[in-house]
Amino acid sequence: MTSLYPGFFCGYALVTGLTVETSVEALEGKIRELVENYRGREGALEGLLPYTEFLKRMGVEETSFPLRLWMERILKGEFPGRNNNVLDSCVLASLEHLVPLSPFDLLKLKGEVEVTLSAGDRPLILQDGSKVVPPAGEVILRDQERILSSYSRGEGTVARVGFETSGVIFVAWNAPGIPRQKVEEVLKAVATYARRYCGGHVEKTEVLG
Repeated sequence: MTSLYPGFFCGYALVTGLTVETSVEALEGKIRELVENYRGREGALEGLLPYTEFLKRMGVEETSFPLRLWMERILKGEFPGRNNNVLDSCVLASLEHLVPLSPFDLLKLKGEVEVTLSAGDRPLILQDGSKVVPPAGEVILRDQERILSSYSRGEGTVARVGFETSGVIFVAWNAPGIPRQKVEEVLKAVATYARRYCGGHVEKTEVLG
């Protein structure tokens, strides 16, 4: 994959012992701080240009790209909250470092997971229950049975984090032109938040590629 897309990196943070809650006061304070920091930053979307170019290169639309949707909301003064402290920690870290980041429930995974390229023959089940087939050549995350997420759409529903979740793998990926260091930073941030706001134990973080 790196031969097709030089400069692409991905990585993960493995966290266990999490307690999933609707709201954590200290996390809410951190979120308010981020919203305030984005106030008036109309040019912030320019930071997404490498992702825009990468999506075009893969032949996919940017209209559903999660990081752009989150950015558009926070620039309006709205945090794109996602119902619990684990998901909110993920969005928080992603917006701080401008690196796409997705969480997956470890117990819902089927065998090993890998970042690879879609063959254009399997669907991703979206959060609303609909299905979309990532086109051949799009970066995806999959386990041994299903596609878990796609670059342009983010995570699907099959390994979604819920209140029963106790272990999570957070997966981050860049776009060519976004340095490896940014992937390292976003994983460090989400690992810190998972420990601080979700009571988790960080087992491992690693950047690949």
